[in-house]
Amino acid sequence: MAKKGNRVQVILECTEHKDSGMAGTSRYITTKNK
Repeated sequence: MAKKGNRVQVILECTEHKDSGMAGTSRYITTKNK
């Protein structure tokens, strides 16, 4: 269950941070790793 929730957050953050580009990549990797 926890993994599923984390995965959703990654996609949401990546989409919102995609506008920034660099910020999105950094946040995407950090969230995915955790």
